[in-house]
Amino acid sequence: MDNGNKYDGKWKNDKEEGKGIFYYNNGEKYDGEWKNDKKEGKGIYYYKSGNKYDGEWKNDKKEGKGVFIYKSGSKYEGYFKNNVKDGHGIFSYKNGDKYEGDFKNGSKAGKGVKYFANGDKYEGEWKEDEFNGNGVYYYQNGDKYVGEFKGGVKEGKVIYYYSNGEKKEGTWENDAFVE
Repeated sequence: MDNGNKYDGKWKNDKEEGKGIFYYNNGEKYDGEWKNDKKEGKGIYYYKSGNKYDGEWKNDKKEGKGVFIYKSGSKYEGYFKNNVKDGHGIFSYKNGDKYEGDFKNGSKAGKGVKYFANGDKYEGEWKEDEFNGNGVYYYQNGDKYVGEFKGGVKEGKVIYYYSNGEKKEGTWENDAFVE
């Protein structure tokens, strides 16, 4: 190939087909299955950045079950659609936090649980990577917030349960209790 790319693998009718390794001129590499000159089936893509995707491909895009490992140490295991996280998955963060739940168009959306490295836990609805809708936030000290969230913060009608058995009912705005 004149552009510096190199393919080492099987061919069919002058097209990449079957098992093969494609070396991109930018230093990236794909090792996996091909169909009609496109990534199709199972394969591993090594990014120049140090990231790596190991999973299913369809029509040259991440599609189906896969694992995306970030150079930073974070990892996503789950489903992809049209090259982005979509469906059920688990995202493990480098700092020890972990999210398990639904993804839509690359973001946390729908129902999910986030476990924080400090012992806190959020279980509820998500939208565009933030707590959004009804949920329960469990604090590592035993306190519990049951209510509404908007844009990642406490917002709306809630009941706050203290670890000593007391509770407070009322309204929160922008992450603060108001009445």
